[in-house]
Amino acid sequence: MKPKEALAILLSAFRQEKIEEDTIGLYVKKLSDIQPALLEATIHRIVDRSKFFPTIAEIRETAASLAGILPMSSEEAMAIVRKADVEEPKYTRDGKYAYTERFWQWPDDLSPRAMEAISQVLTRLGDPVNDRDGERVFGWETDFKRVYGVAAETVKQTALADLSRAALPEPKKALAEPPARVALPEPVDGEQMEKSREMIKAIGENIG
Repeated sequence: MKPKEALAILLSAFRQEKIEEDTIGLYVKKLSDIQPALLEATIHRIVDRSKFFPTIAEIRETAASLAGILPMSSEEAMAIVRKADVEEPKYTRDGKYAYTERFWQWPDDLSPRAMEAISQVLTRLGDPVNDRDGERVFGWETDFKRVYGVAAETVKQTALADLSRAALPEPKKALAEPPARVALPEPVDGEQMEKSREMIKAIGENIG
């Protein structure tokens, strides 16, 4: 799906009768770096879930979310950090306890963006366990959530700045038993859709 086609669907779905030529040009320009398949999925997601005509920022953020390139929330990141912080007791040959080894064991499916944000926080805050007494650092988790929020926002804005490499995730393997059928969204009004296309064509010939 191309940006002009995407805009035509949005105009039809949200019953936008009039839109300025400059506005059309701006939307087309700002959505031009989104891959066709991702843009199509994005537009259908917005039509299904939104009540109002979306801003450019809302469209781009929805696309990034579908592509899985946005960092997770502070709570989700904290849960992953807790799980990845592994403590493994070590024993001597005769079975006596020797010491406890700590290491990070990150999940294989953790996205690069999420790992980038988490790594920035760990570098700044240091280890959650005090090396001197082996006790957890007081307030570390609260500090993690606060600092992570700032780091995640930076990672998010970097991701949204260029969506040219963003793509829909690979489809999962088929299940042994097919899932129950889900209701498809109501089709967009064909007549309204055609009017939207004609409107864009009439005033947008000079748009690339």
